[in-house]
Amino acid sequence: RHVLLEADSGWEDMVSLKIAYRHDGRDPEARRLLDEILGVVRETLPKPGPTLTCFGVDLLYEGLVLEIDGVAVLGGKRTDVAAPGSKDWMSIPGFAEGTRVGEDVFIGGISAPGAASLIAQTEASMERLLRVLAAARGEPEDLVKLNVYFKGEAAGETKDLEEIVRIVGEYLPSDRPVLSVVRVPGLPHDGQSVQIDALAVGKRHE
Repeated sequence: RHVLLEADSGWEDMVSLKIAYRHDGRDPEARRLLDEILGVVRETLPKPGPTLTCFGVDLLYEGLVLEIDGVAVLGGKRTDVAAPGSKDWMSIPGFAEGTRVGEDVFIGGISAPGAASLIAQTEASMERLLRVLAAARGEPEDLVKLNVYFKGEAAGETKDLEEIVRIVGEYLPSDRPVLSVVRVPGLPHDGQSVQIDALAVGKRHE
């Protein structure tokens, strides 16, 4: 809040929020911690909240339980979007799936934990992400940054990463965005192996 105030901004300008929470390998304890964090966030931010991405980490400094970063946009009208049928998706209530400000579209953490495998979840998550982008009047060519967080064993990390990159590439045009793929120890939902968020900037292809 202090950083926002120094920039003559406020919570109402927040469009994207990322929360890295402590995860030491025990899912139930990590999810209880995340629930506690989200309770404070919901009480602090106006409703509806910005787009949200949450993921567990095990590299925080000793004594820390979370790190947060966010994006705020000044002077633009914020429009929250949801894809048709998205009410049936697994999500974190109270936060936008996608937010459009001017020509920019911010898409929060998309997942499909009901799918059987990492491959199936990656495919379903990409399909959902593109549906949210379309609902925000964006196109795949507008994507400039894609972040993929996946949960897997270190022994299979290289194979998992190759599969994720291959699948993501199949859903995107030849002029592809910057891609970051990170293995994490935990994700918010039971059975979740993949989470994807994105930034799109309109008229990128012109």
